[in-house]
Amino acid sequence: MLHICRTGYPFSDTLSSGEAPSAPFGRGHLVDDTSILSSHQPTESSDSSSLSTHQETETSHTNELSTHCDSENASEYASSSNSCDDSMRVRQTKRRRLSQPLRNYSILYQVTCCKNVCIQDFSPAELKDVELTFKDIGNEVKQKQYILDNIRQHSVLSMKGKRKHTETDFRILGKPVCVKAWREMHNISQKRYENCVRMYKDGVINVVHGNADQIKMKSKTTMALTWMRFLFERIGDWMPHKTEVHLPKTSSKKMFYQRMCKEFEEDYNIKPEDNISYEYFTTIWAEHLPEFKIPKTSEFVECSICAQLKEDRNRAKTKQKKEIISELLKKHFVQVETERKVYHATREQARFEPDEIMCIIQDGMDQKKTAIPRLVNEDKMTSLLARIRLHITVSCCQLLSHRRYATPSNGY
Repeated sequence: MLHICRTGYPFSDTLSSGEAPSAPFGRGHLVDDTSILSSHQPTESSDSSSLSTHQETETSHTNELSTHCDSENASEYASSSNSCDDSMRVRQTKRRRLSQPLRNYSILYQVTCCKNVCIQDFSPAELKDVELTFKDIGNEVKQKQYILDNIRQHSVLSMKGKRKHTETDFRILGKPVCVKAWREMHNISQKRYENCVRMYKDGVINVVHGNADQIKMKSKTTMALTWMRFLFERIGDWMPHKTEVHLPKTSSKKMFYQRMCKEFEEDYNIKPEDNISYEYFTTIWAEHLPEFKIPKTSEFVECSICAQLKEDRNRAKTKQKKEIISELLKKHFVQVETERKVYHATREQARFEPDEIMCIIQDGMDQKKTAIPRLVNEDKMTSLLARIRLHITVSCCQLLSHRRYATPSNGY
């Protein structure tokens, strides 16, 4: 009689204390019961007790083995089910067309498409192949492109009065079919086909998805763009002869990025690592805010305080003195920005409350741009001639509609 044992010595109680099997019984080993019992000759008085003990041991190990096998089977079943789920997901995309219920082609033969009954010229296998080939094209845009290309290839556009008319002669597998048969064989609805015909009449060649031109931004990108535009409009100089806004030439993109991260952390408790990267910061600047530029040289007369501080910083011989002058220059920039903040706030308030507040700003134009006469073509001789300088002061009244008044300030 053979017994299957797991580990250890399952029959140690039937052996004498000085005897033991030559090797332990491993998991799943087949053990010959007669060979073990032959090495030990029990007495007649102990036959019944040994037999009962042996049976109990056999029963316990059988239960243990069955429990272990059940657990192994359960784990193997779970792993196999997971692998089956993964393989099913992969096959689901590959066999998407097969998962969709196919039509009953016997009913399709009953469709009266035209007087020639074009559908009856095709076998069920050919009808199935045409439909599955159309489904395998891909998404909705690719399928619509396929319909539009077939309409353009097999149609002739003509004018009937003021309306465009199409005459279509489709062919499938070399056989002529009518429009309705072509639609039914490809399982295309009439509304979808009419939309493609309308696109063909309008001269559309390539089908584009409706959401293709939509720009979807994340919230942190939108916050960064809003912050950049608000700051740049407040501190930038709007060029009167260009569609550009010049930022301070002493600033840099890195400086603006560091300032944005600092303000977001102080105002909105957003950590720098949660903001957009510096590379993406420069990318959205170039794509969405190209009119804001940092010029290398200013085209207009510079502020006297800025010029004096920059000159002193360049002449400074010690590092400590340069740092002090740089700090003064930063404070001057903050003062200029604060003044512009007050102006923008007052301007907006005057727009919404025109009966209570009126905001007027005055500024003098650059005399190089207003000197007369202004010649169309300049040469070496005319560029050296003296010109009459004309200083124009512009006053802008900020109401609901901008009203600007230009007056010469030097009597001319």
